Amino acid sequence: MSKDTLLRWCLAASSVLITLLLLEAGLRVYAHMRQRASEVAWQNLGAPRLPPVQRGNVTLPQLIRPSANPKVIYELIPNQSVQFLDQQVTVSALGFRGPAVAPVKPRDTKRIVGLGDSLMFGWGVGDTEYYLALIAERLANQAPRRPVEVINSAVPGYNTVMEVETLKERLLQFMPDVVIIEYVDNDLDLPNFLDRPPSPVSVDRLFLHDWIAARLAGRVWDPVHRLAIAPRDPFRERRFEGNPDRVPTQYRALVGIEAYRTAMAELQALGVAQHFAVVVFSRAQFPDDIAAVCNALGLPMVSAWPALERYLTEHGGGRYEESALALSANDPHPSALGHRLMADVLFDYLEQTGLP
Repeated sequence: MSKDTLLRWCLAASSVLITLLLLEAGLRVYAHMRQRASEVAWQNLGAPRLPPVQRGNVTLPQLIRPSANPKVIYELIPNQSVQFLDQQVTVSALGFRGPAVAPVKPRDTKRIVGLGDSLMFGWGVGDTEYYLALIAERLANQAPRRPVEVINSAVPGYNTVMEVETLKERLLQFMPDVVIIEYVDNDLDLPNFLDRPPSPVSVDRLFLHDWIAARLAGRVWDPVHRLAIAPRDPFRERRFEGNPDRVPTQYRALVGIEAYRTAMAELQALGVAQHFAVVVFSRAQFPDDIAAVCNALGLPMVSAWPALERYLTEHGGGRYEESALALSANDPHPSALGHRLMADVLFDYLEQTGLP
């Protein structure tokens, strides 16, 4: 190879390297600016926020922000209309999925408030497909002259303590007539799937690599991860943790059966004081310890599992996770069909009991 050819190759390689370094530096500057803007917004949760991402699939960290309430930890960012898991997700100005509801309840209007996590939120299904939206539609069609408004306050990852705290802080003003609290098997646990923002001066990662990977996956790259629950802790290796001794000290009152018992007793007392009915709903069967808490408090339990089992039997048997009731074999969240069957069960219960 001649010296001229070698020189041209070196110049070309240098140009490519300089271009990559400039791109990496630009992404780091962008990340720093985004993180600073978000930190300012988080310090004043009422301030205008960065405009929500409108194109491509967003990730869960892009849907949430820290809460000023340490028992709530995080909440949905208000005023969003995005694609999440290839489905339309609309978050109202209230910070809840679904249509906004006026704080002042109109005369002769009944209200249902849902407390839950990813299942009630409608993980993997569209705005009109999760079971609370289906119940709202049925109630509107059945008795248009007797309006019923439904508020879905569920947020992916919430446990029972976080849900009841959300009711106390943000939902009592809406004067609910019925509160439906959903039980799932991680309701005694602390969520641990949120991350801290990557440092713009970090040397152990390439921002350009992250940006390219996000683009190839059809996601919007966002360097602003919202929150770290337990940084640099072995607990972070697990998605949820139910042992109070293994979670950070400030979150121990949110975890375990005693935390569940305390939260449910508080919910039952609020129902008496604020004159709303409480219904405990579950896709699955209720574990003995959960059923014991609810029975002791006189709270009715409604399980959709018999209806789901009946569907499985009528369609050849098999496991729930491998059926049309689940999103996929790797994701047991209910599909649109699963939500329809759960809506059937819950709607029948509401109708039979005269609620709301």
